[in-house]
Amino acid sequence: MTVLNCIVVSSISNLNSNRPPFCPVKEVTLLHVTSEHGILSAVEALLAGTAFNVNSVNSKNRTALSYAAAHGHEEVVETWLKMGAEANLDKMESRPPLYYALRVDKPRVVELLLKNSIDSHTTKRSIRKWLWYAARNG
Repeated sequence: MTVLNCIVVSSISNLNSNRPPFCPVKEVTLLHVTSEHGILSAVEALLAGTAFNVNSVNSKNRTALSYAAAHGHEEVVETWLKMGAEANLDKMESRPPLYYALRVDKPRVVELLLKNSIDSHTTKRSIRKWLWYAARNG
């Protein structure tokens, strides 16, 4: 089953659901797929028409924001952050979206995430760790 078929089948099967569509093949939601591919109009349409948890994770414990960051989709990252997606370095159970943005060398995405990932509760150790990672990886 292709990603497109998965999107169509998942969307149809979840029309009356209050949760994001789910793709059994890749175990990701439609929000994850559209974020990964940077389809901003689809992300916005899904966010406008669905009650959901902006921090929902897939079977790999990754959020849609982390996929958008991993592929450097600045506008999609910005949209997720405006919708309240979690970017705080100390609140993530797995690698934060910042980790993925640093790996693809997208300075503007990194900047957006840094502005939204550090608050009064963020530890200095956490900040140092990610700054070290950024310096080490260019």
